[in-house]
Amino acid sequence: MPDHLHFFAEPGEQPLPFDDWITVWKSGVTRILKRREWRWQAGSFHHRIRSYEDYNEKLNYMQVNPVKARLVERIEDWPYRGEMFQRYHWWP
Repeated sequence: MPDHLHFFAEPGEQPLPFDDWITVWKSGVTRILKRREWRWQAGSFHHRIRSYEDYNEKLNYMQVNPVKARLVERIEDWPYRGEMFQRYHWWP
């Protein structure tokens, strides 16, 4: 999406509070991409995934977002889809 992003994240071996992790992530992306003019929104909105159904609902929302915004015609055409974590960590 041109003005926002969606992603799934899971805690690492030494998890930070989520808002702290987002701050570190934003700072790292800005530094790596050398785009100091980018301005990130303060804070973030997050949703905890608590079930397999919740996972599917959020995944579908993320995938359909660029189609709804008329940036592509098909989900498969969105070049920034990224890679999903392996959900078998949580559900068989």
